[in-house]
Amino acid sequence: MSKMEAPYFGGKSLYSQGGYLTVQQNVGKDIDWYNVQFYNQGSSDYSTFATLFQSANGWAANTAVYQMINGNNDMKFWTFFLFFDNNAFGCIRGYKLIKQSVKIPAEMIVVGKPCTTGDVDNTGYVAPSTMESIFAQAVSNQNVIWNTGFMTWQFASDLDQNFQFANTVAQAF
Repeated sequence: MSKMEAPYFGGKSLYSQGGYLTVQQNVGKDIDWYNVQFYNQGSSDYSTFATLFQSANGWAANTAVYQMINGNNDMKFWTFFLFFDNNAFGCIRGYKLIKQSVKIPAEMIVVGKPCTTGDVDNTGYVAPSTMESIFAQAVSNQNVIWNTGFMTWQFASDLDQNFQFANTVAQAF
């Protein structure tokens, strides 16, 4: 498990070494999931289904959930495929170079949101009922399968409200 802010998945246009896309490319197989902070990102507010799941707004372009899953980023690498003849000798029939981008598997993206307006410095708070609706849309999407779950910031704030945020949002799953 690893926790970080969504913009770290923005690639080399945001971070010269590629941020967490480089981590994913090099050791992603050793990471179980990412707790991704989708708040406190200024003009990238992640406050609607469109901006949280489809296409991030503001300065942190290409960091919405589906953009991470689909590899909509500037981290490109070449993959070399060899094709073999189906015979006893296994001769190489040909090869193909394919330019690919780094993708984050859907089952690795846990969406993090603040429980209250007091838990956020600038943007990203979404009311529990609206957050539940956003997650319900994501879970029911037949084109991109995502149902990994969510984390909250912070536990004490939700505890103070008898877990109103978590209990409401969990209904989407």
